[in-house]
Amino acid sequence: MGRLLSGRNRTAGAIHETTTYCLLHRHDCLMKGAPSGAVILSWLSCNLKDADLLERNDLLVCGKSKQQGDTDDMNRESGVSNRECRLGRWSERKITGLGQSDTSGGAARLVDSLHPAMHLWSQGNLAQFSTVLDAQALRKSEVIVS
Repeated sequence: MGRLLSGRNRTAGAIHETTTYCLLHRHDCLMKGAPSGAVILSWLSCNLKDADLLERNDLLVCGKSKQQGDTDDMNRESGVSNRECRLGRWSERKITGLGQSDTSGGAARLVDSLHPAMHLWSQGNLAQFSTVLDAQALRKSEVIVS
């Protein structure tokens, strides 16, 4: 992570904003929840909006508003104000098209390429897992290998 953010890894500029956000959140907060202010600053620094992470990419899980009480009950309520948010686990992401090219015809985001592969690995489907790694060029990815 440090190499990517410091510029010592020349591939950092090639990482999609969504993947960059996931790396930042994971680096700073691990898989734990983070206060909404920190989450908002992180996504703004990655040039993202709340809809990008909550709806379109299904990456964040946010707890109930602090005014409503219990912040331990994490769910996919819309908005993050006064909430604690965490990255959704790969097994929680339910959107279709993970690992496929984006709507503009560009390559799939790295995080979206890895999550379907992780599903296959966890199911023990190693042949299809290997096929996905090759099809998405994940074995050759400078970001993963470096």
